[in-house]
Amino acid sequence: MAAVIVLLLTVSIAALELPRLWTGGAKKAVLLYVCMMAAGNVAFAARSFGYALPNPSDWMRVGLAPMTEALTRLGLIAS
Repeated sequence: MAAVIVLLLTVSIAALELPRLWTGGAKKAVLLYVCMMAAGNVAFAARSFGYALPNPSDWMRVGLAPMTEALTRLGLIAS
């Protein structure tokens, strides 16, 4: 039930914000807004249905690990 309420709230906010952004010529901002709101809604729905989501800092560690290894091999940072 909470996921439906959040979805309705999101649609209401988008109905107010998106026309203003679109007419202002901020097409990239509209795309970013829609993507971020969709990602937030999917994450909230997953949590409300009981799915465990990984910690965002774990994602950062996985993404930055290859760069850290490369910089360590080059001797630019100490291990």
